[in-house]
Amino acid sequence: MNAIGLRQQVLQEVVSLMDDDVAMMKLQSFLSTLKEEEEYFERIPGLPRTEEELNDAILRAEEDIRLGRTYTHDEVIARMDKLMEEWK
Repeated sequence: MNAIGLRQQVLQEVVSLMDDDVAMMKLQSFLSTLKEEEEYFERIPGLPRTEEELNDAILRAEEDIRLGRTYTHDEVIARMDKLMEEWK
């Protein structure tokens, strides 16, 4: 299904609920929660927001891997353990 078809389907579903007050209240609550979640994730520093930013981040990560700028799982766990001890 393409984006236009998806939009049409969603709008048709909403229209089908217009006469059901309880369903409309649930839908409004769901949409508010969804919007709050999107706003929360938009506020995370460094999180890619556009497809271009995401692609750039992937390219940088692939370059890091190619140049050996990586850490093993054990190294990451050891570093996190050390940081958590410092926070106490």
